[in-house]
Amino acid sequence: MIKKTLTAAVLLFLISTDGFANIKKNVLILHSYHYGMNWADGLINGMKKVFVEAEARGFQLDVTYEFMDTKKFSTEDNLKLLYKIYKYKYKNNKFELIIAADDAALNFLLKYRNELFGKIPVVFTGINFFSDEIIKNNYGYTGVVEEADVPATIDIALKLHPATKKIVVVGDKTLTSVMDRKTVRKAMVKYPGIEFEFLEEADVYTYQRYLQGLHENTIILAMHVNTDNKGKYYSFEESFDIYSLNVKRPIYTFWDFYLNRGALGGMIVSGDAQGSEAAKKALLIIQGQPVDTIPVLKDSPNQYIFDYKVMKKFNIAIEDIPSSAIIINKPKSFKERYEENKEFVITVLFIIVFLSGVIFILTVNIIKRKKVEKTLVRTNTAYQRFVPSEFLYHLGKKDITKVELGDQVQRDMSVLFSDIRSFTTISEKMTPAETFNFINEYLGIISPIIRQYNGFIDKYIGDAIMAIFPVKPEDSVKTAIEMQKNLIDYNIFRKKDNRPPVRIGVGIHSGLLMLGTVGEAKRMEGTVISDTVNLSSRLEGLTKHFGANIIISDDVKSKMGEEAIKYNTRFLGKVKVKGKDMAIGINQVIDGNENSIIEKILKTRSMFEKGLNYYYNKNCNESIEKFSQVLKINSEDVAALYYVNTIKEYMDKGFPDGWVGVIDMHEK
Repeated sequence: MIKKTLTAAVLLFLISTDGFANIKKNVLILHSYHYGMNWADGLINGMKKVFVEAEARGFQLDVTYEFMDTKKFSTEDNLKLLYKIYKYKYKNNKFELIIAADDAALNFLLKYRNELFGKIPVVFTGINFFSDEIIKNNYGYTGVVEEADVPATIDIALKLHPATKKIVVVGDKTLTSVMDRKTVRKAMVKYPGIEFEFLEEADVYTYQRYLQGLHENTIILAMHVNTDNKGKYYSFEESFDIYSLNVKRPIYTFWDFYLNRGALGGMIVSGDAQGSEAAKKALLIIQGQPVDTIPVLKDSPNQYIFDYKVMKKFNIAIEDIPSSAIIINKPKSFKERYEENKEFVITVLFIIVFLSGVIFILTVNIIKRKKVEKTLVRTNTAYQRFVPSEFLYHLGKKDITKVELGDQVQRDMSVLFSDIRSFTTISEKMTPAETFNFINEYLGIISPIIRQYNGFIDKYIGDAIMAIFPVKPEDSVKTAIEMQKNLIDYNIFRKKDNRPPVRIGVGIHSGLLMLGTVGEAKRMEGTVISDTVNLSSRLEGLTKHFGANIIISDDVKSKMGEEAIKYNTRFLGKVKVKGKDMAIGINQVIDGNENSIIEKILKTRSMFEKGLNYYYNKNCNESIEKFSQVLKINSEDVAALYYVNTIKEYMDKGFPDGWVGVIDMHEK
């Protein structure tokens, strides 16, 4: 004990002085195993802690690491190869000291140190089953013994599990495990009432199945398992994770690398502690203390360590654990957490008080803001009644406040115009108030259909509607048909009130248009400007001339593609509308009429089309004959009657020069 105290005192003196500043010392750390193995890493961490503390006080070290990897390559041939490699690598290197980690490294140096490095001091650590005979005739060896305290671990295990009748010892057939079992067998005499069973066949999956079925009065001692019965190598952790899976009995151990993996604990050999003690001895030697004056630390620096999470699993109270024990994964008390984070807690409390004030102020502002937001929402909702949100979307504006005079965008869209026929006649019989009520009633029935089919209303022009369909032309045709169908139901309702029926015409054209804002700084509005708009308005006007409820241009039908065949249409001819030089083909959409009318038009459609064909070829008599056949079946076919009268006029006056069958419509 006195020697230990003196050694520690000398070490502290050396580290606390600057006498070794700027003195660079070369140290070789020779590991028996491989980098990444928890035990080897623990040794390295323990050494580094001591070295870092010394370097902070000016001490300089140049540390070289070598890993012999003897867990995987332990043959004599491998050791001879290592000898050749080290001899080549370090023939020009001079080390002040070597730290040998674990038995294989020590045995290697006992055999080859003098030839490879000369008689330089060696500090060993992690040495199992040490005896003075090992280093008796070799100068310059000291170190730290690794010795598992088997009785201490078994004693605490039996204290915590007093009903135990059996202890199962898990190991393999490697030399280390064989020596471990000898240590356990030596301790067995202290426990005559306990049955000991040794697993050594090293089939980890067989172990797993066996351990899962253990009796409740059994505990497990986890020793070393590195090689199975087929020679396959496992790290300590890999084998433990396999055979301990879903085991319901407590597992005790002697090594720290099984902790945090399901082992409950025990009197633990710590790699960190072993490495730390070895590094302390190394510093003493480097500072000039003769190695033969530094005794081997045979009392392995072990300590009780337990895993709190596993303790809870087996209902073990902290009070039952030795007071000197380290308990990992233990939740800290409120006081401990407070003491550790006192400054942080005070800072947080100050911030909380400060933020509480800020929150109060913000809350007041939020309440005010919400009131304003509600007003804005109501305002925006009201604005959307006048400026459709779709209009803003196509202009790339999020809200109406971002719209400026002259904003515009070009798009390919379909335009639908609808208008009530003979509206003046209907309105003359109503008061102004009744007229407004009628228009709003009618628009309330028709307008929602436009939104239903992806359209939006650009403007109301009295009883007329101009709607835009940005997605596909078919949407506009569906809308027109539904408008006519809803009008049939609406007229049944009007008839019950002795009110006259309402008829509307719908014209649809598709093409490029400019969507934007017009007006001046104090008054602007969104609108759509293009020939497409004008032409759709003219097509709505043609519905009266041809007695058709819905007329669409050839462009609309063409852009519908294969979808067009889903709808019943009839080609009405080629017309040149007022204000246009180019003739366009127009088509009557038959769907949306009353069923009796649809049947008549469909029945006479082929006759009508033959009549048109004769008309374009100036075969007047044949054309009149076909259109007359149409009128016999459907006397209300205005288009057929129109062509009969037109052909008769040509027969009387003759065809104009350059006539190609295009009808000039001089009226809207």
